[in-house]
Formats: sequence, structure tokens, C-alpha cells
Amino acid sequence: MKKFIKKTFLMLFCVGVIFLMYIMSTLPSIGGYTYTPTSKSVIISSDGYKLGEITSRDATYISADEIPDKLKYAVVALEDKRFYKHFGVDPIGIARAFYNNFKAGEIIEGGSTITQQVAKNLFFSTKKSYIRKIKEALTAVKMEIEMEKDEILCIYLNEIYFGAGAYGVYEASMAYFNREPMDLTLSECAMLAGIIQAPSAYCPLYDEGYEYAMQRKDKVLDIMAQEGYISEEERDKAKSQKIKITPDNDSTFAYGVCEWGCESYLNRVYEQCIRTISDHYEDKMNYSEEDALNEAERLIMNENLTINVTMNYEMQKNALSSMKNELEGKDRDADCAFVAVDINNGNILAYFGSDSNIDMANAPRQPGSTIKPLYMAYLIDKGVADRNTIVDDTRFDINGYSPGNFAGEYYGYVTMRETLVNSLNAASLRFFLMADTGKMVNYIEKLGISTIDDGDYNAAFALGGMVNGIKPREMASAYAVIANGGTLYEEVFVESIVSDSGVIIYPEKTDSKKVMSSETSSQIKSCLESVVLRGTGMKADPGYSTMGKTGTTDNEKDVWFAGSTGNVSMAVWIGNVDYLNVNNLASSWCSRIYKNTITSSIKDGSLKAKYLVEKRSEETTSITLLNEDIPSKGFDVNELDEDSFISITVPDYEVSNFADRQVVKVMVDSITGDLFVEGKCNPSFMKEKYYLLEDAPTKECDMIHMSDVQNTVEGWFDSLFE
Repeated sequence: MKKFIKKTFLMLFCVGVIFLMYIMSTLPSIGGYTYTPTSKSVIISSDGYKLGEITSRDATYISADEIPDKLKYAVVALEDKRFYKHFGVDPIGIARAFYNNFKAGEIIEGGSTITQQVAKNLFFSTKKSYIRKIKEALTAVKMEIEMEKDEILCIYLNEIYFGAGAYGVYEASMAYFNREPMDLTLSECAMLAGIIQAPSAYCPLYDEGYEYAMQRKDKVLDIMAQEGYISEEERDKAKSQKIKITPDNDSTFAYGVCEWGCESYLNRVYEQCIRTISDHYEDKMNYSEEDALNEAERLIMNENLTINVTMNYEMQKNALSSMKNELEGKDRDADCAFVAVDINNGNILAYFGSDSNIDMANAPRQPGSTIKPLYMAYLIDKGVADRNTIVDDTRFDINGYSPGNFAGEYYGYVTMRETLVNSLNAASLRFFLMADTGKMVNYIEKLGISTIDDGDYNAAFALGGMVNGIKPREMASAYAVIANGGTLYEEVFVESIVSDSGVIIYPEKTDSKKVMSSETSSQIKSCLESVVLRGTGMKADPGYSTMGKTGTTDNEKDVWFAGSTGNVSMAVWIGNVDYLNVNNLASSWCSRIYKNTITSSIKDGSLKAKYLVEKRSEETTSITLLNEDIPSKGFDVNELDEDSFISITVPDYEVSNFADRQVVKVMVDSITGDLFVEGKCNPSFMKEKYYLLEDAPTKECDMIHMSDVQNTVEGWFDSLFE
């Protein structure tokens, strides 16, 4: 029996040694190990601001000397009292935890040391097993042999989760106090240490969590005093201090953290980065499409890239501030989206998708009258009409569709320019009906509008009645076409991607194509400048040459302003994400956001002065024209009735363009046909006559009339017999 026991013991011992040797052979190598913090790709704006980070978690590494001792001691006192005494595994701590758990009848305390937790976080999965626990303990011992205590504690404090999406003491300090760890008070350090055990329950961003965190903080201070890290006087002083939670302004987007207001933009940045890197690996390194995509995702998340983007953050802040000031105090159901694009290259300079979780800059909404210049450009492009073409602005019916003007006011005969200046619906519909509906709608699609539907090929399209609508980002690009002379640029979010080693990947050169003639863009731009100078867009005027158009839907659930100043084209939309009514909603809200954004950007230099043009003045004149149904030659103008003439309003500088049909009313001497001269010609011979401008008399009457001689003789005789 003794031999059996001896053999069994020996066999178990050998198995144990073999098992231990096997376990030891599978342990991670600690010698020469260097801790690598969580990687993140940093996003830098075109004007040098850090906009955010693409990362799998919100963490920022700091060194041991950037962490205050009082914070280290608070964590050690609470999480691992014997940290500075044990060798990685704490038998006393394990025994104490076992006793306390047995006494409580449940697991209330863990026996793992800080070193064991670091080993688990760095080298092992979270899958629970006895093998993993053994490996974790042995690795912790190896770490204690190879590394300094402070180095281990530093890793722990950079890795541990503190709630509110914050990993590590730096992010926690910023998330709750908006200060770096070295600036924290003893009381604040104790609060952070107390959060570690239950980050959700003790999160001080919420009222209940704040109360729990304050109670927990006092317990930490008591333990620190018991362990000799602070005096009782320091403890009592720290307990009496009121802690104010002042979270930072960081927001999250789908792939990381960012400055508030940049969330939707950085989602677009991520998408373009993926395309850019995967295209690079496919084209330059012969990767398959799937492998290239996987490599792109790995690089962005794990290789500390620097992503240089097109956003001008000063302009973005100006737009956000303008939006906030305009909407403050108004209906809280109002949502806003805006996009600003460089008309010369397609770079997205500013981009906001609303305060909701929906990117409304990328969501189509009914465009209202902002669509009018887009199809009128087709008429000019095809020679069907131009900015001086005249239509009748009176209400009419087409297959039961009979849109009216705002407030029921009609202007009679108007040019294309005045139609846009006053946003006249009846006149706009007449322009729309001048050409084939299908060709006109398809033309707008060529301007970069991707949301055209089969149900859009009808008269309602003329006033912005669409099945889907237009995205603000595409509206900004379409107006950029008008502003830049007719070229459509593909949107650009990313300028370059730089690796840690300095390798630079540039996006493929963006597509650009001529989609509108220079003459057409010039004419439409001129009309839209008049809109801002004296029409519905006057509230958008920033003091420099600006073109633009307002838009309001029939039910006033969507309002717009789209326009351009200098090298910037910008579309602003306001409405409600859920299509609810917004009280007193008006396009002037959008116009003011545009104006204030541009004005502020000019002032701080984010919109460069070299692109600005002084605005012109624009006085108008009412002129009378011969109706187009009447030939301009071979008629007696005096035989025509008033229906043969029309009156229109035009800018002074456009009057000469109507000279061949302009009619003027002149007082002539009926005997000579020359201009009647008051006091010289006989009043009985004065006659009102109409002439084409080019045929109107210019010579004053100088004939001596018989009536004049008779009057002279009668006057002479009268004087003789007085």
C-alpha cells in the first residue's frame, strides 16, 4: 500500500511538473517587453486643429510622472493594499478574500492583485478558466521580476475602465473634471479611484451616480488614512470639499471620439479613409478586394495614422455658433444641417448633420424654391431662354395643378431674373414648361443630385415637389457648379493619410466634369446675386458679392438657403427630422445662419480675402416693351391698344438689352412730329405718341406756326389801342 501511495504521489508530482513546464512554455515573454498603448488614428483639420480620434476605445496614454502620487496611492489603497509588498500574487490577499467571501455567503471581494489584472488585460482573453487563472498568476510573477512596481501601476492606470467611455486616468480626468490628472485635488483622486470597482453605478455624470461616487470617495479617503498615505487632517479636509463635475465637450461618433458638431463629418471621413486605403492596397499592392478592405480597417484602428482632412475648423465653429444663436429660444423641434464646400476643388469645409442621430446633411428633404435655378440653367444651356426671357406671372392651371405665389401676389410680366428675385411660383412653372420635363429633370441629376425618382417627372417638380428631395451636401455641390463656372467636383473629405513611419497615402484624384456652360453659370449667377441684393435672400447678404436662393415648402416643414460667397458654396437646411411642424419656421432663419457664418469666417480669415469680390449696387427701372406677338417693324405704334405693350422691371444695367423692343411715350408737335416744346408750340398741337426707343424723335420742334404769327399780330394791335 505504501509503495502504491508513493508511486501515485510520484506520478502526480511528475504530471504536475510536466503540466507546470507546459504552462510555463506558453506564458508570454516579459523580458524586453514594452507596453504599447491603445492605438488611435488622429484627425487633423486643414487649419491645424485636432478634430478627433478613430479608436476602438477612448484612451490616452500618459507616463508615470504625469500621474499624481495621491491618485496612485488612492488606487493602491482600495484595489491592492499590499501592492508594494507582494511578488505579483498575494497569498494573504487571496486568503482574506476567501474568508470574507465565505463569511458573506457570496463573492464580494477578489483576490487578484493589480499585477494580475495587468497581466490579464495585456496577455489573456476574458474567458474564465482555471488554466487562465494559473497562467495569469505565473505571468504576474514574471512581470514583477522584469518590471518596476511603478511601471506596472502606470500600465494599470492607463488601461483600467472608469465609466463614461473613458479608459485610463487621463480620459477619466478629462471626462469628469475637464482637467489633466496632475491638476486634480486629493478629493477628486479619491473619487476616481472609487469608480473603478463599479464604473456604471458610480458614474458621477448622473445624479444618483454622483451621490454614490461621493460616498465611495469618503470610504477611499478613510482607507488611505488607515494605510498611512494621508493624515487624518488631510482626510477630513478632502471629505469637506465639494466636487464639481465639469465634463469636457468631446462627443462620440461611430468610430471614435471628436469635437462636438463634427460627428457626421468624421463618419464621412472614416468612409473615405477606408476607400482610399483599400484602393491603395488593391491598385499598388495587388490585394484582393476583401483583403484590402480588412487591411484598411486594421490600419485605421491599430497603426496610429494621422488623417489630414478638408474641414476648416474655424469655419465649422462659426457655422455652429451661427446656428446655435439663430435657433436659441426658438422651437426646440427645429433641426439644422449645413454643408460648405470649396467651389474650386470639392473640399468639404464645414459639415453638420443635426443634433439627432441622423445625418441630415446626407438625408434628402423637399428643396422648395432652391431647385428653380437648377432647371432654369437647363433652359439657358440649351438656348431655350436666358435671364432676360419674359413670361407672364399670372396663375394658371395645368392638368389640375395650379400653384399660387406667396400671399397671392402676382407681378404680371417678369424676366427670369425677377422670377428668381421674388421667387414667383406661377412664372417659374411657365419657365419649367418651356422644355421637355424628362430632359430638365435629368439635367438636374447631372448636377450631382442622386435622389431623383421616377415619380419626379411632373410639373410639381418645378416648385421642389419631389418624391425624395435633395440632400444638403448635394445642394451645396450643385450651387458650387453655378458659382465656379459649370464644373461639378466630387466631394473630398480626406486630403492625406500619414503612417507612423511617414508613408503618405493620398486619395485618388477626384472626378470633375463640366456639366454646365460658362455662359449659363454666369447668367444664373447674376440672377442669384440679384436675389441676395434685393430679393428673398437679402438677409443672407454678408457685404460681399454673394449669390443664393431661399427655399420653403408648401407646408413649411423644410426651409433652405443655398448660396456662394468667394470660394465657398454653402447649403443650410432647417426642419424637423420626424417631419413635425416647427413654429414660425421661415427661410430667413437659414439666410441669417449663412450670413453670420460667412461674415465671421471673413473676419477670422477662414474665408480668404483673395476670393472676395466687392458687391455691386443694383437699381431697377420699369420699362415698357412691345409685346412679342407684335412685329417690331412695319406697324403704326399709335394704332395698337394697351394690350400690345407690357411693363417689366429690370436692373438699370440690363435696360439696353431690351432696346429693340422698348417702347417710350413721347409728347410731340402733331404738325412737325418733333418733340413738343412747352411755351413755344401751340398746346392744341401737343399729342401723346408711342415709339420704339430706337425710332423716338430727339429733335425739338423749331417751326414757327401760323397760330404763333396770329398771336403775335393780335398782341401788337392790342398794344396800339390800349
